[in-house]
Amino acid sequence: MNEASLENGVIVYYLDKLEKQGKIKSKKYTRYKRYYSLDIDEDEYDIIRNLRKPTKKEILLFIVVKGSARFKEILSKIHESFYHFMKSF
Repeated sequence: MNEASLENGVIVYYLDKLEKQGKIKSKKYTRYKRYYSLDIDEDEYDIIRNLRKPTKKEILLFIVVKGSARFKEILSKIHESFYHFMKSF
């Protein structure tokens, strides 16, 4: 179940219907299908998909905020975040 309390099959049915009407688009991956707004370019799909992964998201956001970064700076930022994460347990 999900936050909307709808079965996955019901959600997929309506997402497919919206796609056939040209209101959204999708891309099929190995085990799943992701749905996107029409204003998202296909070359942005992988960026969006990677933003779901915490470490990759942190790296991308660090580079976006900083503008550019050397590998050593990125590595330092990741270790710092991991340290704070582990300290919370």
